[in-house]
Amino acid sequence: MWQVGRFCEVGCGKNQTKEPRYDERLSKDYGFYDVVNDFHYGSGSTYGYVWWDEVCTDNKTCMPHHTFMNVGYATNMGGTGGLIGFCPI
Repeated sequence: MWQVGRFCEVGCGKNQTKEPRYDERLSKDYGFYDVVNDFHYGSGSTYGYVWWDEVCTDNKTCMPHHTFMNVGYATNMGGTGGLIGFCPI
């Protein structure tokens, strides 16, 4: 799963001020691997960190320590939303 991070400034969606962003300050159970990852798809690239946190689809269905890519920079991706589910993590 990809998630746009709160520090993402380039390639973070069509309307960068209104796109939902992951904000680790709102979580009590997050963590990350301190290594920048880069992934390339055709002419596009994304950079960011692998994080884990509790991910909930509603108030009753949650996955603890779910791993996802916290995107900090993306180029030529047409927005990261189309890639959800294709992250190789």
